[in-house]
Amino acid sequence: IRGFDRVRLVSTNPWGQNNVPRRFCSARAHLSDGRVRTVDYAILEDQSIIGATWGVEWCVHGLDRGRSFDPACRMARP
Repeated sequence: IRGFDRVRLVSTNPWGQNNVPRRFCSARAHLSDGRVRTVDYAILEDQSIIGATWGVEWCVHGLDRGRSFDPACRMARP
C-alpha cells in the first residue's frame, strides 16, 4: 500500500455503550500496482496483543484471500 485518501469515520459504538469501544472507518488505498481499493477498518480500544492499547482490524476489498471478512469485507463494517 503506497498511501491512503478519503479517510472517514463511518460509525462509533453502533451496538451500544456497554460493548468494547470501537470506531469503524473507511478509506481508499493506493496500491503499488496502480489500483485503488476500498479499505474498511475498525479501531478497538484495549484489544491489542497485550490489551494495553488500541487494536485494528482491517480488510482491503478484493484482497481478502483468506475470506476472514466475507462477504466483500462486510464483517469489517458496523
